[in-house]
Amino acid sequence: MKKLKIVWKRFLLWIGAAAVALPLAACRQTTDPAILAQKNTEQIIELAVADDTETVDAPSGTPLAEQLDAPERLSEQLTGADGKLTVTIDAPVVVPECDMPIVRVEPAEFTQEQVTNVFQAFCGDTPMFLESDVMTKSEIEQSIAIHRENLNDETLQQADRDLEEQVIAELQKAYLTAPETNERTQTDGTLQTIFQTIGRQLIGHLELNATSEDHALNVTVVNDSDNDETIWNIQYDENGNITSANSMGVSRNAYILLTNSAELTTDGLMLLTNRVQRGDPLPAETQGDFSLTPDEAIDCAESWLQKIGVSDYMAVTDVFLETGIDGNGDSSCYYAVFCTRTVDGCPCAYLHNYFGSEPDGTPGIGDDFTFWGYENMLLEITENGVVLMNWAAPLQLLETVNPSATLKPFSEIKEIADKILPMLYEDKARYESVSSAEVTVDRITLSLQRVTDQDQFDQGLLVPVWNFLGTWSYQSTNGDVDALSGSLLSVNAIDGSVIDVGLGY
Repeated sequence: MKKLKIVWKRFLLWIGAAAVALPLAACRQTTDPAILAQKNTEQIIELAVADDTETVDAPSGTPLAEQLDAPERLSEQLTGADGKLTVTIDAPVVVPECDMPIVRVEPAEFTQEQVTNVFQAFCGDTPMFLESDVMTKSEIEQSIAIHRENLNDETLQQADRDLEEQVIAELQKAYLTAPETNERTQTDGTLQTIFQTIGRQLIGHLELNATSEDHALNVTVVNDSDNDETIWNIQYDENGNITSANSMGVSRNAYILLTNSAELTTDGLMLLTNRVQRGDPLPAETQGDFSLTPDEAIDCAESWLQKIGVSDYMAVTDVFLETGIDGNGDSSCYYAVFCTRTVDGCPCAYLHNYFGSEPDGTPGIGDDFTFWGYENMLLEITENGVVLMNWAAPLQLLETVNPSATLKPFSEIKEIADKILPMLYEDKARYESVSSAEVTVDRITLSLQRVTDQDQFDQGLLVPVWNFLGTWSYQSTNGDVDALSGSLLSVNAIDGSVIDVGLGY
């Protein structure tokens, strides 16, 4: 199980670091009426059909890129923070060949049929067993040995040393009644109802947590909990001071995680700087032990989508060639393949650096807090096929409220980006500890993206949005570099408002 824990740590670190890194709060400080966000999704619908919205006149049947007068490529350079910030845009402008609809959506959960399809495709004939939380005597002995080894660390603080000794004492107590072996229950992928108690409330959800006998293959499915409001369990002392507090917010972020820990690379965050596409050769520096071409990786991903029964509404969006360390400690390559939902042939955006939206912001003790994940599917592909899939926050499409939205011409979107991109990143560039900062836009895409009303949590619209994708980095005076890749700016293609992806609108 050690490798599985490493994989989880890597994946969650990537998500967590990405979710907080971009300073998108700057969007909400803008006072220019031309770029203020429309907080009501009904206003977006009205604007999308307004007769007086400025558009580019074009004959019927003209490709959307021509209708919007979008160039094939945009190249320019901007500056900010008194010259410390450089924004370089050298990017293809990707416009889908379809009308851009507006679709009302809500969060969904994974059905048993979807889970069964994924389970069978990944596990095949390999017997899978339900995970057990009960430790055997040998597992407890191994755990005690690890904690005793930790106590040999002379730099360990006293509080940590006390905790280690407490854990050892608890393990020794559990050892007395622990079984020699665990009775393992084989599973066919059927979801189970799991309950947990928060405060005095019993909360349930459906999940599956299965592993192969050698713990190489792992399948985790977690559907949303059934609470529809935040639950707090707060303990007070005799003076009314809070002594402890735990809570369960309202989350709409069901997920399926598949891992083949024997084949996964186990370190590093995805920098997403080496985008590849069909027809690209395998870079010279990766040739040798690694021979999987971009075409072969994309074919593998598309075959996988068909195999799990989602190829009619999920498609490959972005592909990156990444480098990590394999189980033997050697450098190893793999493809990070991002897939998104398609609606009548129109792709949805993949927000690489955001896991979901939290319209309530950062809650205090006793406050309500909600979270709605952005639908995403990540595949890791090696020469051995798909070795990881994480599919989170599936959507339920309710109705198409406008099959062909009226969009602003690209020239207006460019004006907004020219103004906002430097604003988003110059605050940190002005720190004395930062010697220089760079924002590099290497791809500009038009796709559908989920937005919500300001006062809504789990109802929203898929609307056309321009995303400026690339990498930002800050060079510190001590030589350190802080960098992240993904969506640098999201602009509503209907009204030109800047979308705060962290809030969801």
